[in-house]
Amino acid sequence: MRRFVDDEASGPLILGMRTVGIRDLALGLGTLAADRSGTTAELERWVRVGLISDALDLASGLAGSRLIGSRGAAIATMTVLPVLALDGLGLRRLAATVDPPAAD
Repeated sequence: MRRFVDDEASGPLILGMRTVGIRDLALGLGTLAADRSGTTAELERWVRVGLISDALDLASGLAGSRLIGSRGAAIATMTVLPVLALDGLGLRRLAATVDPPAAD
């Protein structure tokens, strides 16, 4: 957390970070379970939920610049962008397995 704040982390900040970690763990476990189920629709649903969650993290990081400063907001944004890209790539690959492109 030292990357995001200049001062010593407060109790509410630590609790917030833990909550995000627990949420991400739940999303990851749900995604793994959906992948093992063998149904593409279920896997796609979990990846979409992860994408929405990550997009909200990005918006929250940008909106929180008053709380954590512009440097902290930039770091938070840069942390989420690769994850969003991977979410999008995963959804695109899932869509390709469901609806393969027509051969010319």
